[in-house]
Amino acid sequence: MQSFAYQVKSELCRVPVQRICCARAEAYGVLLYCNTFNAREIRIITENPEFAQLQRQPMHLWWPVGYGKPHLYHAGFALLEGSEQIDSLHYQAGIRQMTYKEMGTRLQFFVNHRRVVPLGGNWGFSETNLCYRGREYDRAVRYHKEMNFNMIRNWVGQTGDRELYEACDRHGLLLWQDFWLANPWDGPDPYDNRLFMANAEDYIRRIRRHASIAIYVGRNEGYPPAELDSALRRQVDLLHPSLGYISSSADDGVSGHGPYRAVEAEEYFTSQSHRLHSERGMPNIPTIESLRRMLSPADLWPIGEGWAQHDFTQKGAQRGSTFLDMMQRRFGPAVDARQFAEGAQWINYDGYRAMYESAQQDRQGLLIWMSHPAWPSMVWQTYDYYLEPTAAYFGARKACEPLHIMYNAHTRKVQVVNITPVTHCDMEAVIETIDMRGNYRPRAVSARRRRP
Repeated sequence: MQSFAYQVKSELCRVPVQRICCARAEAYGVLLYCNTFNAREIRIITENPEFAQLQRQPMHLWWPVGYGKPHLYHAGFALLEGSEQIDSLHYQAGIRQMTYKEMGTRLQFFVNHRRVVPLGGNWGFSETNLCYRGREYDRAVRYHKEMNFNMIRNWVGQTGDRELYEACDRHGLLLWQDFWLANPWDGPDPYDNRLFMANAEDYIRRIRRHASIAIYVGRNEGYPPAELDSALRRQVDLLHPSLGYISSSADDGVSGHGPYRAVEAEEYFTSQSHRLHSERGMPNIPTIESLRRMLSPADLWPIGEGWAQHDFTQKGAQRGSTFLDMMQRRFGPAVDARQFAEGAQWINYDGYRAMYESAQQDRQGLLIWMSHPAWPSMVWQTYDYYLEPTAAYFGARKACEPLHIMYNAHTRKVQVVNITPVTHCDMEAVIETIDMRGNYRPRAVSARRRRP
């Protein structure tokens, strides 16, 4: 497929695609020419006799979570002076194609020509003391995979460690890559545009080999200064021409700006933007074991300043007071931290599940604020700082199933969501009642969908 080869050659050589470019690329041992490209694999054609073993060799494609396996291959370059190797670079490479539709009005992602509905969350710092290494990145990204997430947003480019990108490649997580521009009211514009663009160029060159990179975004919740916006767009087109660029994380073809507090499930269904939503979240109280690790015994109960120091404030974006109101209405006053933490898991589960289920009504996607915590917190996470899952983890995992049955809290109807490429028939849905202690009640109702 000529367009695919054109993109690969352009990305590698960064010069007009001419015979000299092809010769240089083959000299590096890079395989460029494919005569097939389908939903499963490509077949490589090379005239270089040094790579005869790869002639028409099928190569499996890289897929995000829920759409296939993230196949990776050993790749690399060696710099020789005569017969002496001076330097080398080795990495894991995935073969995939990113395309888009309606980028300026209703952004849609396609991987290998198949529509992908982005489901995932925002990731800022990896860890407050920057202590994450390969093991921690692997575990945290694996959690995202287990929740059936397929995208992580690297918010304002806060994490630049190679291990994050490698973990996303390995586990099949797409990466929404922001540049380093906070929203206009949180951060000033750069003082030195030339330095900013030099950093951007270096960064794109460093990460573009990763199959997980899905899109570049200029600014969080706003537009970059016009000069930078144009320069970033040109730079992405020059250095990573197969990838898209949008100016803002929350405007035009996407939406954002929260809300960041707990609301009733029905409100999530009635307040959809009908576009990919890049930020929506709510508090998330950890388990009693984690609360005891982050709070002193004196601060553990009742809720007070110690909780506020770990982000559970009554006002502000997270508005902990609405979470407390839900707890009061459902369970009454708690007598200690253990009882509160146990009851809070029900709010966590219902809220995080409803956020994703409501986003499936238009199949545009949702990136919650946030999916990963950088420090011991009580808000905006699916597991806590100690990598202990909360009920939000399980609510998100359930809601993001590729084939999922759900209750629409607004229409009061049961719906089946299918984001797989397969038509499912001869299915039976069983409704069972389970009490708060996990005991099954005797009555069950079933319904069957038969093949047309």
